[in-house]
Amino acid sequence: MPESCNEQEKWCEKAPFIYESEKSAWKRVACFAAGKPVSRMNAFAPLADPESLRGILSKISILGGVSDSQRKRVVGRLEIASFSKGAAVFEKGSEPTHIYIVKSGRLELLVTGDDHAVVKRKVLDVGESFGEASLLSMNRHSADVVALEPSEVLAFSRHSLIALQREDIALFALLMMNIARDLARRLKFTDDVLLHYIHSSRQADGTARSVE
Repeated sequence: MPESCNEQEKWCEKAPFIYESEKSAWKRVACFAAGKPVSRMNAFAPLADPESLRGILSKISILGGVSDSQRKRVVGRLEIASFSKGAAVFEKGSEPTHIYIVKSGRLELLVTGDDHAVVKRKVLDVGESFGEASLLSMNRHSADVVALEPSEVLAFSRHSLIALQREDIALFALLMMNIARDLARRLKFTDDVLLHYIHSSRQADGTARSVE
């Protein structure tokens, strides 16, 4: 997806998805625009008040171990956008353009199957990052992320990441190491969940056979 707001509007062919809660599950309703293209997500703008991050810096794991001067360099490239309850930050199948960080509020990451049924969900709290795997692997997003309440989201663009690699390779390497650590932890959690379900399924199958 193009990074500028005008380019996004030209690129998009349909309106953002609208989410609504029903019996504790999210269902997705496609809302198509009539007549003119619209943007899939809120436009991000440069972060005007870096001091507003002071209270959450310790919660942002991808900034772990960076010096004050390095942190200022990263923060200086951050963008920000606000999302109302139910608004999508990005949608499944969309092109990755940023790494995102929750500044305020709560978001929910939803992985859905072909029938749109939710197969995995995760609540994202202040300081948590998301979107890294898709951006670094250059694959389309495999999940939807929506706001559970009015929220602010920080974003670090692909362009800024490439520029940082050229300007400060040591800082770039540290960020990549932090991101890799976070992704490894998430993969370990997913593996544990899958093993739990496999074990439970085998136990249930064994019980059923013994009854027979």
